[in-house]
Amino acid sequence: MNILVKSNKEFMENEIKEFFQREKANTYFADSSESAIDILNKKKINILIFDFNSLLDTVLLKYIENYYKNVKVIISADSYMQNAISVFRNNHFILLDDPLKLTELKKVIF
Repeated sequence: MNILVKSNKEFMENEIKEFFQREKANTYFADSSESAIDILNKKKINILIFDFNSLLDTVLLKYIENYYKNVKVIISADSYMQNAISVFRNNHFILLDDPLKLTELKKVIF
């Protein structure tokens, strides 16, 4: 399983990296939508987890919607951003509250 994590929160990256190492998954990290798109183009990503904290992140959602419909998308966002996200993909992605909790993440992946 290949997992891409898009976040600029170092603590989130460390927790997720440790979590997925135990699950024997390959984990890639991106700190921007542009670097996430670059990784999506180079690796076969199964799951994208991302911290949606700016309306600029809609670029990544739109890209996934157009080119990577088979990627499971898990988004961590506050209620304001969740409202902005709701216009994409007819809600074919999973929204989790920010801050992301590993117990919730585990429930939606496994």
